[in-house]
Amino acid sequence: MILGKKEVKSVFATVSGIGTTTADIAKLWAERIPQLGIITTKSIGKEPKEGNAEPIICQVSKRSFRNAVGLSNPGCEAFAEELRKIYPLPGGKFLLTSIFGKDAEELRYVAMKLAPYSDGLELNFSCPHAEQGYGASIGSSEELTYELTKAVKESVKMPVVVKLAPNVKDIAKIAKAAERAGADAISAINTSEPKEFLDAYTKKPILTNTIGGLSGEEIRKAGLKCVKEISQAVSIPIIGIGGVFSAKDVQEYLDAGASIIGIGSALAGMSTEKVMRYFEMLESDLENKTNNASKLVANDNIMCYQPFKIKKIETLDSDLKIFYFDKSIAAKPGQFVFTWIPGHHEKPFSIADDAPLTLVVRKVGHHTSKLFQLREGDTLMIRGPYGNSSSFKKSDRVILVGGGTGAAPLRFLAKQLKNPIIFLGCRKNKHLLFKKEFESFGKLIATSEDSNQGCYKLVTEALEDYLSKENVENVYFFNCGPESMMKAAFEIEKEYTSLDKIFCCVERYCACGVGLCGKCAIDGLRLCVDGPVFEGMRLEISQDFGNFRREKNGKRTSFSTSVC
Repeated sequence: MILGKKEVKSVFATVSGIGTTTADIAKLWAERIPQLGIITTKSIGKEPKEGNAEPIICQVSKRSFRNAVGLSNPGCEAFAEELRKIYPLPGGKFLLTSIFGKDAEELRYVAMKLAPYSDGLELNFSCPHAEQGYGASIGSSEELTYELTKAVKESVKMPVVVKLAPNVKDIAKIAKAAERAGADAISAINTSEPKEFLDAYTKKPILTNTIGGLSGEEIRKAGLKCVKEISQAVSIPIIGIGGVFSAKDVQEYLDAGASIIGIGSALAGMSTEKVMRYFEMLESDLENKTNNASKLVANDNIMCYQPFKIKKIETLDSDLKIFYFDKSIAAKPGQFVFTWIPGHHEKPFSIADDAPLTLVVRKVGHHTSKLFQLREGDTLMIRGPYGNSSSFKKSDRVILVGGGTGAAPLRFLAKQLKNPIIFLGCRKNKHLLFKKEFESFGKLIATSEDSNQGCYKLVTEALEDYLSKENVENVYFFNCGPESMMKAAFEIEKEYTSLDKIFCCVERYCACGVGLCGKCAIDGLRLCVDGPVFEGMRLEISQDFGNFRREKNGKRTSFSTSVC
């Protein structure tokens, strides 16, 4: 299919807001997934916007979700700078940049900023829970759809795709208005039927925004109906979206009149490697009328909360506590869980022990302040575990290096090892976590910035001195803590072992845990499904490790250069 002047080389597309939400993810998927014809960004506006507080996504059934992300984005200027560095996409992929604005002037501004680094623009006239003046409040009006589509078409010389919502009286009329205004294609549908969804145990709304749009299997019927109605009303191509999991679903959308098929919720919980296999199998299924790809799709509730009662709280300082719970969790070192306080927020925490579940909490913001108000006997809602569980490799010669609360996942790992050497650093002596446990697991070398633990202030100083004096051939290193510390440790460790024997447990802003929102992007990978444990060979070529992170709005920003 030709869209504008560029060929779309495959029938498959990613959809706005899922997976390819950052420029580095878009580039990586373009390189690694030949079956993708269109790669769609998240929706970008004029100004940076943090969006809603977590939870922003909840799972309502095995293959359906509700979300209220809140149009989180870094703003068009910052996003344009990122797109500039990756455009054009590898493999001739069509880069479709999704944009939004409250009026013609704002949309024109965003369009003109992003057009130089895009193959086409998708106008988000369909977000069902956006504030008044955005999203579906535009796409429910023929007049506004026509006016704003025409404004963008007159401002840029490239294909414009209009994304519509199903929650309108006559979607065909809205699509015809977009076509009259010059739209080159229609994208349908966005999430549907914004409603609240109650947690089964607490009976309270999960989403902080209370209501969220429905996606996944439960909107497939509505999506097919809308695509069919649109195809009978317009002559421009249609990108069909909504509940596509298998080749059978793809064929139904093609039969309904779609030319391109967008894949979204099906990717929940999939690592990048699994996403690659999924699209390869989906293409094969479509050609051979088989049904293998759908077997890779998660078929259970991977975002379900479970109640955990707090059995014990150990207070180390005014801003540091250890929570011990009443039961165990099936997890492996390096994995993490989300803690949720109904009516408030949720945040991820590394697992310090699985039996019983043990979490370390440092008070740094709203959610952790609420956690500090909990008492022994209170119940906390927890979901997970998430993250890779196979990167840590057992060995007879292991050195663990941790800083601050990074000691938590190392404590979980240390109890499974035989006599590891453990380096721990902290700012204050009383912040040294699990001292007795680590001493029972192996040899502990502790440092603190107030010098109460020994002659070293920095854990990296102690590590370098030890390695320079000891025989450490064929040793494995596992690091967790502030990224500047891990980066410094990594550079030291490379001199004493091979890259495949160095591992770092990395932290990024994480919002969903199942790879959908992409907020935890690092070098095009999504930490929640591809990490958080990364091998040295990956970190050696990393552009982000120790250098860049992403803010809540998705903006890529540099780290402090200080070493903890």
